[in-house]
Amino acid sequence: MQGERERESLKRVKDYLFCHKEKQFNLMMSPYYYEITDDDVLENIRYFIQLRRDCYYGMIFEDIEDLFKSLLAAKENPEKSKFPDFILDNGWIEHFKITSSKETSKGSNKEISNSKFERDIFEDEVAFKKHCEKNAVPDFEDSKEWQHEDVQHSYNMFQYSMNKQISHHIDSANKYSGNEEIKIFLIEYDDVGLEMIEEFEEKDFENGNSSQHYLNYKLSKDKEMLKYLYSLKDKVDYVIFENHEDVEIIKILNI
Repeated sequence: MQGERERESLKRVKDYLFCHKEKQFNLMMSPYYYEITDDDVLENIRYFIQLRRDCYYGMIFEDIEDLFKSLLAAKENPEKSKFPDFILDNGWIEHFKITSSKETSKGSNKEISNSKFERDIFEDEVAFKKHCEKNAVPDFEDSKEWQHEDVQHSYNMFQYSMNKQISHHIDSANKYSGNEEIKIFLIEYDDVGLEMIEEFEEKDFENGNSSQHYLNYKLSKDKEMLKYLYSLKDKVDYVIFENHEDVEIIKILNI
């Protein structure tokens, strides 16, 4: 369904920032614990910021407040094939997906491989579900799993995909005649194909200077990509980077 991918990505970001179950756990010590609802985000904004305080980069309170308003007020563009994906009273949110696998005219190798794998196991999966439903008493030892080998990933392919997508969507933004007080790129990356480790020009392990190691790619730690994004500071205000596990929100002007 057209627009579903964009809608799901925005929903994941909102769930990450405003998730009620996680909010309850983090707000147990708050005197408003039993009163706060998901409809009261702006009235209780400081508690929500505290919930995900490590995901905002280069942002002050007013920036985060503006961003929250944008996420809560975003409306899908009724013209699905046109820029932007989401319209705000004072700006826009544009979604796109990137990959760290090779891309062809048919899409990324990652998506092609995943789609083929899902087709290959579909009948087997349906048959196993029917088998489980027939058992009045489930046998928890009766299980089944499917595995397939991932495609090749590289940082060079990631850079290529990111640069290509950003250039394309910047061109679309340049033609947009609506309100542009706040301009947001929502970038989705779910390949889980890259790790990161911090490099030091001079290592000093004796004084506790050890490398940070991230099992998944973090845009906020990528000096080369941040440098590129900063060159777009007049075109885009914020980047929301979501990878199905966590979210990073970067104010480009303050990179």
